[in-house]
Amino acid sequence: MDKKSRILKERAMKKCVALISFLMFLPVMVQAQKEYPIEQVSAINVGDGRILFRDLKTEKPLNGDHRIIDGYHSAYIQAEFKDGFYNGKYGEYEYNKLKCDGTYKDGKKDGVFKMYDSEGRVQEEKSYKDGKLHGAHKTYFTTGKVEREVNYRNGKQDGKDMVYEWDGTLRRDHTYKDGKQVGKQFTFLKGTYELYETEYYNEYGMKDGEYSSMFTFGQPHILGHYKNDQKDGRWIEIAESGDTLSVKTYVNGREEGLHISYDRNTGARSREFYLKADRKDGLYREYNPGNGELVYEATYQHGRLHGKERRLIVTNRYDYWEISTYVNGRKTGLFESRYVKNDAVRETGEYLNGRRVGRWKMYDIDGKLEKEWEETK
Repeated sequence: MDKKSRILKERAMKKCVALISFLMFLPVMVQAQKEYPIEQVSAINVGDGRILFRDLKTEKPLNGDHRIIDGYHSAYIQAEFKDGFYNGKYGEYEYNKLKCDGTYKDGKKDGVFKMYDSEGRVQEEKSYKDGKLHGAHKTYFTTGKVEREVNYRNGKQDGKDMVYEWDGTLRRDHTYKDGKQVGKQFTFLKGTYELYETEYYNEYGMKDGEYSSMFTFGQPHILGHYKNDQKDGRWIEIAESGDTLSVKTYVNGREEGLHISYDRNTGARSREFYLKADRKDGLYREYNPGNGELVYEATYQHGRLHGKERRLIVTNRYDYWEISTYVNGRKTGLFESRYVKNDAVRETGEYLNGRRVGRWKMYDIDGKLEKEWEETK
């Protein structure tokens, strides 16, 4: 045998020995992955969010690549362990289909975790660092387009929070810093009407600045202002038709000052009154929404009727005004009603603590006394 042939033969023998060695080692590799029915594994929360897994037969922590099977639900977990904790690749399966995968480090989520639907499409993905959300958290439409993207830093929202329609149209654009909303926030609202809402937040995460909600065709619906998370100043509500619905005034989040309401159908003024610390205080008026004429007028003090009250009573024959006197929310004092047609007296009498007392009289439209009687307590 020449030298060249001897060298080739030696090389072939070395390859054969290497192959035999690999085949002998292969069963060891296969055995490294062990299957456990779920009832043969203990799972203990060690208190910092990590789960410690042990073999119930040996009481030893799991190490290496293992499959934990839940036979009742045709599901299993395929994961790598170190000293009983998830460490490395992790996957959840149901009916042999991948439902979730990601990576762990020392028992804590670390990296991107993805959730899949029954067709194998990514539904959701979250980024983790040391067990906390860190980075982008995305959900997807079945088309693969992003539905929502929320950004995190060390477990708190930090950065953009965006929501999209299926066609990619932006419907929400919020900004967070260290878990608090800051700066300009835009939201598309769906309800009775479709609206674009814009509001502003200060560095402390409180609403501070101009507020507006706009109809999608560009007309304002609500205009107002916030100060330190409280409504402040004049707030106006406007109908889709362009008619004003209400005008309110706020001080430190409480309604105070002039309040005007308008009828949604006719656009006519329906009520106007003054408030102090969210309670009626001062002149209060109501109007007929059809013709704008006054139908009720009263005076309030600290949220109670106090002073004169005029109320229009509409009947099939003759309309008339009732004029009463209130003291701390109760009718007390002279009472009379007068015909609208000629301002003639219709009825007279007196109240005490909400009850009629003394002599009462009733007149017809021509001023003729029709009835006279004594009220008793």
